[in-house]
Amino acid sequence: MCRLFGYIGEKRHLAGYLGGNKNSLLKQSHGTISNKGNSMTKHRDGWGIYWKKGPDQFYERRGREEFEDNNFLSASLEIKAELSIAHIRYATKGTPVTRKESQPLIDDDIILAHNGTLYPYIDEGKVKNLTDSQVILERLKKNWSGRDYKSLVVCLYNIIIEVGENYTAMNLLISNEKEIFAFCKFKEIDKYVANYYTMWLKSKPRYTIVSSQQIDEDCFGWEKMENSSLVHITKEGIIGKTFLTKQAF
Repeated sequence: MCRLFGYIGEKRHLAGYLGGNKNSLLKQSHGTISNKGNSMTKHRDGWGIYWKKGPDQFYERRGREEFEDNNFLSASLEIKAELSIAHIRYATKGTPVTRKESQPLIDDDIILAHNGTLYPYIDEGKVKNLTDSQVILERLKKNWSGRDYKSLVVCLYNIIIEVGENYTAMNLLISNEKEIFAFCKFKEIDKYVANYYTMWLKSKPRYTIVSSQQIDEDCFGWEKMENSSLVHITKEGIIGKTFLTKQAF
């Protein structure tokens, strides 16, 4: 269980969203209403930030033992980006929490951030010494052939079929270094689970933000992502949406 942030649009300072304002990603690391509804969950098992400015790409991440607010703030103050994905981690019990497992994960031109637990991938990961998120990245590297929206729909559908009902959520931010694809899928057990796992979109003429929580100062102008929806986002805004359910295919 983790918190996610994605930005795409005009080149923009992101320090407020990441560490500066009262609803920032860093503030969320200190306490977020849990999916049980009766406590505040700290997300302090690692963090990572990827950002792109023109042709240049940057990436910083830390594990649980390295999680210091000042390091995160220092990194966020440097960020003026046209595309960024950031993540703070609440690790599944029993999984490793070093820098290697912190997200977003990056490999083969794929940037991935994940919130939730996929139990078959947890079991597979134990054999390979990977987290379930790293197993997702393996699937994407192997099967997301076109690195585009159309082929991602097929790839995620196959993951849904493979995992079946054995998951809490598979909320994903995925990028091919040019676009962002946001997928929201979780089990709607009760209102607390829905409140925790719902993802949010804020789309303006010059930028779009997708996040686990409303992440700016006023929390104005956000809309909930619908469960099981995959949204395709470019610098021009939201250009596509598909519902990924077993019944849809």
